[in-house]
Amino acid sequence: MRNIGTVKLLIIIFVLNILESFIAPHLINFYISLPITFLVFSLAIYNSNRNSNPLFAFLCGFYLDLISSSPFGLNAGLFTMISYVINSYANTFKLFSYIQICIFFGVSSIFYIGFKNLFISFSKMNKILEVDTDSLILTVESGVTLKKIHQKSQSKNLFFPVNIAPSDKCTIGGNISTNVGGLQTLKYGNIEDHINGLEVVMSDGTVLNYLSKLKKDNFGPKLWKIFCGSEVT
Repeated sequence: MRNIGTVKLLIIIFVLNILESFIAPHLINFYISLPITFLVFSLAIYNSNRNSNPLFAFLCGFYLDLISSSPFGLNAGLFTMISYVINSYANTFKLFSYIQICIFFGVSSIFYIGFKNLFISFSKMNKILEVDTDSLILTVESGVTLKKIHQKSQSKNLFFPVNIAPSDKCTIGGNISTNVGGLQTLKYGNIEDHINGLEVVMSDGTVLNYLSKLKKDNFGPKLWKIFCGSEVT
C-alpha cells in the first residue's frame, strides 16, 4: 500500500464503506465495532513513503462523510487528526515493534469508535411497534421514516396527514422535534395535532412515559407537547 494513488484510495474507501455498512449490523449483535475504513486509511498513511498532506486527509474524510451515514464532518476531522499524528511521529514509529504498532492502531480505533458514538444515531430505532386499527393509532420508534409511516398506514386503509418532500429521509423523531407542518398543514395542522403521546428520554437518563391511547384525556396539561418543536432545547 505504499504511495497508493489518490483515485485508488478513494475507490478503496468507497468499497470499504459499503463492506462496513453491510457487516456492521451483524457485528453489533456481538457488541463488536470494527472501523475498517478508518483502519485501512490509517495503514495507508503509515505505509506511505512521504508525509501526507493534511488537506488530503481532510478531503478523504470529507468524501467518506458524503457517502456514509456518519455525522457530517466527523471523518474529515478524525482522518486529519490521525494523519497528523502519524506524520508527526513517523521516525518514532520506525522504532516500534509489530506489537507496539498493533497497540497504536488498536488505541486509535477505540478513540475513533468512542468519538463517533458521542453522536447519537436513531437509525436503528426504525421499527413500527404496533398498528391499532381500533384506536387508529400507530406506535413507532423515533428513527422510523415518514415514508414508512405513510406506507404502513395505507396498507391498513388509514391516512397520516403530515407529509413533507423528503419523506424517505426524515424521521418521525426529527419531525416531532421541529413540529413539522408540511404540504397539508393548513388543512390538517402540524404534527403535534396528530400525536397521542410520547416516551421521552432526558439528557440525565430519566424516562418520561406519556404514551397513551386515550383520545379524550383531561388529566392535566399535555406535558409531552413541550417536546414538539423543542429541537433539543
